[in-house]
Amino acid sequence: MKIESTKVGNILAAVFAVPILICLVVNLAVSGSLTWFYIVLAAMLIPASVIVVPVMAQKDRMILTMGALVVSVLVLLAVCSRRLGGDWFYVAASAVVFGASVCFGPFIACRRPVSEYLGDQKGIAVMKVCTAAFFVMMVCIGFYVKTPGYFPKAFTISVPLVLLAWILFWIIRYLPANAVFKAGACLAMLSLAAVIAIKAVGLYAIINNEVISCSRLSNVSILTGFVISVILMGIGSGSVRHE
Repeated sequence: MKIESTKVGNILAAVFAVPILICLVVNLAVSGSLTWFYIVLAAMLIPASVIVVPVMAQKDRMILTMGALVVSVLVLLAVCSRRLGGDWFYVAASAVVFGASVCFGPFIACRRPVSEYLGDQKGIAVMKVCTAAFFVMMVCIGFYVKTPGYFPKAFTISVPLVLLAWILFWIIRYLPANAVFKAGACLAMLSLAAVIAIKAVGLYAIINNEVISCSRLSNVSILTGFVISVILMGIGSGSVRHE
């Protein structure tokens, strides 16, 4: 099996080498030096990471493939930033890391050997990583835009949303209730968060002498959310008592 994987990997490597060599020759012929070739070379790492790595890896294929994909995207961003100019690399890279932590984190946490190391703390570990990656991204954005007052405004908005995500996680993962009751509790928290957000926006408008209107449809939606949440929690608690 190992020999077959090596053969397939070598064939795939040869296939990827063809467009790389063609771009190398064309870039030298047209420009007289290597310019955009490095971008093509870095870009070829992305398909290689999702095609070659799973074939060549003998174990932990999912973790290695996801890791290789993230690294290859970061390499491409670094090369583009270097060749094209600009100081946007850290913003783009932090956004990629945050997105990867959200999309790939739960899968990696449930695969060995990571799952064996984390034990029953997989959910908390993923939430911690996602939270840290999110705030790193926000800081990178702040240093890039250099807008006065960015950090107070950004963290005033983002911290409550992150706290809401943690509360929903706790309800889903640790609340001792059935799925119907948890769904109602989550909907109630989202409706309450919507009320707090509307009040906060109104207070901000008063302080800054701005006019912000709130449609009646939003109020109806929030009230509907509370009603449905109460119904779901009632059904969930009733089924528990019935059992």
